[in-house]
Amino acid sequence: MRALLFFVLLLLATPLFAAFGTITYIAAQGSAEIFVRSGQFAKPVNATGLIASNALVARVPFSGGTCAIALDADMAQGTQYSRVRLDVTGIGIFTPENSLEILKGQNNYYPISAKDLSLKIGNHIFPVRVDGYIINTGIRLTLGTEAQATCTFGENSYTVRIRDGNGNWHFSDPNPTMSLPVRGNLIPGDRVVVNSGRMQKGMGLYGQPIEVDGHWYQVAISQDETTITVTPFTGPIGSIANVGNWNGLLVGSKYMLQVNANGAQSLSVPTDDYHLVSFSSQQLNFYDAEGKGKVCVVRANTTATIDIGAPFITRVEVKQDGRNQTFSFKGTNVAGIPVRLGNRIPFEVTDAQGNKVYNSTFENG
Repeated sequence: MRALLFFVLLLLATPLFAAFGTITYIAAQGSAEIFVRSGQFAKPVNATGLIASNALVARVPFSGGTCAIALDADMAQGTQYSRVRLDVTGIGIFTPENSLEILKGQNNYYPISAKDLSLKIGNHIFPVRVDGYIINTGIRLTLGTEAQATCTFGENSYTVRIRDGNGNWHFSDPNPTMSLPVRGNLIPGDRVVVNSGRMQKGMGLYGQPIEVDGHWYQVAISQDETTITVTPFTGPIGSIANVGNWNGLLVGSKYMLQVNANGAQSLSVPTDDYHLVSFSSQQLNFYDAEGKGKVCVVRANTTATIDIGAPFITRVEVKQDGRNQTFSFKGTNVAGIPVRLGNRIPFEVTDAQGNKVYNSTFENG
């Protein structure tokens, strides 16, 4: 009985999982980049842990400090490098744990095997996924970490992951501006993804409202970056008349929203004057970085219409090589923005009298 009581008390005292909102860090796809030019490498000075007699070391700026990177091998003799070693303190203390294998390559391109490392960056030790490649001009490495916590959205609990979008190992950097043009992956700030297992429930930019299960929420991280909190969005909401299954990026004067329209009659969004910067569906997609399309004005308790680019103007380009013809489709939307059509497009060829002489399915790409 005493043993059973001790076991029960031990279970009560031992946390079986992180509390709701408590952050754990995980190695993830890289957002920080390090590029070391070939000319920056030199013979090692004040470096330890290297093996090859011809090892080289470079020191480059990294996350407010310096990172030391070494080209090394598994044997003292030989001319072929087989290891890239890292010391993010910049001191030059290289350990076997923080080394990456250089894989076989061709045409002066050598991939570096991805590996999850434990790196002390600032005052924290982070799990970091590192990979990259070597080319004639140098070495490029990408490093990535995400902050993760379980949070409540209404009656459901989902995993929130905040990706360090600008590679400074802080996870609460909002997008600093709403201005156009929007240059794709160059949007600054951190990213938020909400998952239920492998199913994505929502995504967006840190500091912006995020739609999950048809409702809008604000995701925030504490100042000491130990907890994530989720609260309902309290601003005014309007609607956009939906026109099918598509996803896109809406950019307004206050908000920048990732939206996913699933064929419902209307799409609820915070009120603003939006440009539809990107649009993607099974049939076509386009990217309007300059915001040339018609502005979608969303006001509280009203339903706005959005210009997704119709009418589309398309043309078929034909290249002939002997008896072989190659068809390619080009198109623009109503604002003159180039569009890319879907992967499988039915089409037919007619003669001058309108008689069908050929029909098939165009496979784009």
